[in-house]
Amino acid sequence: MTQWFVHDYLYRSITVKLSFITQSPFRIGAGKAISITSPVDLQVLRISINGREVPYIPGSSLKGCFRSVSEFIAKSSGINVCMAGDECRNKYNRGLDNALREGDLATARKILANYCLICRLYGSGSYASHILFGDMYPNGDVPLGVKTGIAIDRRSG
Repeated sequence: MTQWFVHDYLYRSITVKLSFITQSPFRIGAGKAISITSPVDLQVLRISINGREVPYIPGSSLKGCFRSVSEFIAKSSGINVCMAGDECRNKYNRGLDNALREGDLATARKILANYCLICRLYGSGSYASHILFGDMYPNGDVPLGVKTGIAIDRRSG
């Protein structure tokens, strides 16, 4: 079982509130529809707020976007970082898990020093993120549409 290596102290807390306006259709899917009578195959992710079902953007989706842009900026600036945490996860997570399981925090800290900048900031495997992202909810009513007739041509793919 993977244990999480958490941060000992909170030295600084910065809260950033964002808002944006979509200029084109936008959706985050909820997976396959439960209802067989649903007009669409892939439902829009929704949450119940004050008795209303509204679409929202999960914090994990925002974090993924920010991480991806951060990786691009770091790489284009010549900073050696792994993409999507794969390299750090493959190289270091097993050793970190073992050190944490044995309670060897000194070894765990040495292993964490080898993680790339992005993985140290956004987290990786057994290492908790330094940045927390909350969910984004709409202000006011959100028009929802259904786009029908989307299909892949069986002959041409």
